[in-house]
Amino acid sequence: MVKEPLDETFMLLFEIVDKLSQKGLATSAKKNVALLESLSVRQQKTLFAVITMTKLHPIGVNLKDLAARMNITVPAASVLVESMVQRGFLEREINPNDRRAVCIRISATGQQIFDVIHQEMTVQVSKLNALITPEERVVFENIIKRFYKELFQ
Repeated sequence: MVKEPLDETFMLLFEIVDKLSQKGLATSAKKNVALLESLSVRQQKTLFAVITMTKLHPIGVNLKDLAARMNITVPAASVLVESMVQRGFLEREINPNDRRAVCIRISATGQQIFDVIHQEMTVQVSKLNALITPEERVVFENIIKRFYKELFQ
């Protein structure tokens, strides 16, 4: 099977994202790295999904929306979230606007770990950003935003 050039480009993109994550972990405190590495891939995805989603919903994310974002059932999301609550990465509280619903947010511990890794990733992305022209940056940002919108909205 012959690889299409676009397939190879996406594989390179995935490798770049993975390398950025590794560099973020490499400079993080050993305690933070150990905590993050102790999470399964699904738990790490959940942590980052909650962080992203709470930007739009500051009081917290509801379980149904998180399950949809993770492409899992609501009961599976509930078990996943509960395991992360018990480990101190997430918080689960009653929604103040709807007492039947639950709000999920990142905990102080989860936020601290994310902030350290995000800070280093920002440094690395800035270095990469310096390699392209402002015009290329605009095109790149528009393409990424279009992909994001297609996948997540």
